[in-house]
Amino acid sequence: AYKKIVEAIRTADSSSHYIYILGWMLDSNFEMVPGDPGSTFYNLLSKANERGVEIRILIWNNFFYKDEIAAAIDKINKLPNALLIRDGYTYGSPGLKNAISRIRYLINSAPMALNLLDSWKDFKEKVNIIQNEGSHHEKVVVVKGREGLIAFCGGIDINPDRVWKIESGKSVVLHDVHCMVKGYAAYVLLHRFKWRWQVLKESLYWMPLLINCINEPVPSAISGSGSAHVKILQTYNHPSKYIKDRTIRETVRIAIANARTSIHFEDQYMISLEIASWVNAKLKEPGFQKVTILTQDDSYAKPDIQFPKDMRKKFIDYLCSGLTPDQIRSKVFIQMLHPDTPALSHHKV
Repeated sequence: AYKKIVEAIRTADSSSHYIYILGWMLDSNFEMVPGDPGSTFYNLLSKANERGVEIRILIWNNFFYKDEIAAAIDKINKLPNALLIRDGYTYGSPGLKNAISRIRYLINSAPMALNLLDSWKDFKEKVNIIQNEGSHHEKVVVVKGREGLIAFCGGIDINPDRVWKIESGKSVVLHDVHCMVKGYAAYVLLHRFKWRWQVLKESLYWMPLLINCINEPVPSAISGSGSAHVKILQTYNHPSKYIKDRTIRETVRIAIANARTSIHFEDQYMISLEIASWVNAKLKEPGFQKVTILTQDDSYAKPDIQFPKDMRKKFIDYLCSGLTPDQIRSKVFIQMLHPDTPALSHHKV
């Protein structure tokens, strides 16, 4: 994925070209091609800037990576043709915003003696960095260069923890799937970026307009053995809470409903009771054979979900509701990666 992203960025080589990026975090010093110093994100953008390319980046205001993002802003925003902006407008409801503020107030008002406990200090630190109920979790790169529109989307950040990361002697590398698309699919991702940019500009009036993409023509259809019909799906909460995008939900529901013999999914949390109920209905169909699920240990889900065991228990209960013990044994297969062994293998989903 990183090799292809680097290749695409290097096709942007004139003042009419552009590079647009949406991210959950950004490490601008990470060598995306090992051993190639020119493949760090900053060095790639620096060269593109010299060629006059328009560079615009939105990164979620991610407090877990605040130092990396601050370093990227400091370097990238010194490039005349580049602008990186933090985007933290993710609220979906005023009620949860008020609840977070109230919880933070209560925790910070607790007796000082609790600060002597490492577990309390760790919990307090996590709560204090929570700014809102959600995040901009999109990882999108859109490049217009000499080869036309090329875009990427999926689960991979510009982050070295996708390649190498060891904590306490254990690998905590994150594996994920990324897609490279051209043609109309890339055009849809371009409009995704333009939408996000315009929404943030409603709050940050000083943001510049996007220039080079304004008259981007609709790409002609791609035909041949390498072509495919694809659909771009997403979720989004507008800060006003009046606009919500849930296209991925409906498509997942339809995919499950259309499954004929089996379903396999990998999920780091495995807590959606709605999805569990959809799969449960499928398991009761006579011709359906099995569902297989791969997830990670509760200890890895805990930083994000403070009560993963309870939620997963409910998920499994919903999944198996109304099935006989024999049906459960023959049709339902749930595997959880071991949190410790093998020592240098991958323990996260």
